[in-house]
Amino acid sequence: MIELNTEQWRVLERAAATVLPGDEQAGAVEADVMGFLRRAFTAGRWSADAELVTSGLRTLDTLARSQCGTPFAHCSPADRDVVLAALQRVPHPGARRFLALLVEMTLTGFLCTPRHGGNRDHVGWATIGWQPILPARRCA
Repeated sequence: MIELNTEQWRVLERAAATVLPGDEQAGAVEADVMGFLRRAFTAGRWSADAELVTSGLRTLDTLARSQCGTPFAHCSPADRDVVLAALQRVPHPGARRFLALLVEMTLTGFLCTPRHGGNRDHVGWATIGWQPILPARRCA
């Protein structure tokens, strides 16, 4: 299980929203990627990566403070883009693994079956143009 404090959840939420921003179409916020991640972390998904997640969130915050003078969760969307771009340039393999994991977690929450907590109202599927074949409903 991955346990995060309130500030770490804020950083993760802003990071996911930066990876997959909403504009004319839904993004991570609209798809409730954080709802998915809360359920997934509680269920033990990615628990082997707990240290990678927490250290990656600390790294994002450190980069934001050094580049923008503010914690990552308080950066503007444009500044968060700058911080994630800076993270891409960090040569440490842990930073690269964290960024890849962040993208994986965000996309998984965006495109998962809604019963897992993300892809609220099927917005992820609608964004990519996929129409699920739903089971036929029986008449009463």
